[in-house]
Amino acid sequence: MSTHDQENPARGLRVCVVADPASVHTGRLLGLLAAGGHEVHFAGAAPSGVPGVRDHLLPLYASGLTGIRQVRTLALGFRFREAVRQLRPDAVHLFGLFAFLSVGALALAGIPRLVATVLGSDVVDHGPPSPRLDLARRWILSRARVVTALSRFLAARTASLVPGTGVTLTPLAVSSMRRCGRPRTGFTVGFAKRLADGYGADLLLRAAARVPGLRVRLAGD
Repeated sequence: MSTHDQENPARGLRVCVVADPASVHTGRLLGLLAAGGHEVHFAGAAPSGVPGVRDHLLPLYASGLTGIRQVRTLALGFRFREAVRQLRPDAVHLFGLFAFLSVGALALAGIPRLVATVLGSDVVDHGPPSPRLDLARRWILSRARVVTALSRFLAARTASLVPGTGVTLTPLAVSSMRRCGRPRTGFTVGFAKRLADGYGADLLLRAAARVPGLRVRLAGD
């Protein structure tokens, strides 16, 4: 139990989330946490814009990976670690590993109660394999107390990076989806995403083929 729990056992959790402020999933996650009565802190390159969430501007996503920018990235990472120490959250949630897929990952050493959620391209290379990125991925995942993934494909990929680490499968790591039953005839499903392995367009098409009258519209590259 943390110090905050001992001071006020009836309160919600104090959670610090590190994520991409431009992602719709980030806004949904932050909104659900705040609505649940938790004290939510967001660290990102821009304000979250979510009511009830306390923003801490930390341009981790804006950092480069070469020369002096590597030093800046590492400095930002340690600045984040110091902020976490002062904040004393019950959990630090990396909603995607993107912000620390660099030398900045070293700053995660010593951060307790770390939760890491993999979203896709943070653990999957859509080009040639990157040993450098795999090294950062392993470092981050090996320091997380809890690791979650959005699909079985991503869970398997994550487990291959850190054998022996349990990976929890979660539905978008945000909320349970309402089951609406079998779609009506003429129902249309849209899919807007990169058309690459791991994003599930192939699964959608195979499932749609089993539903009479279901139309699918794909948009991507």
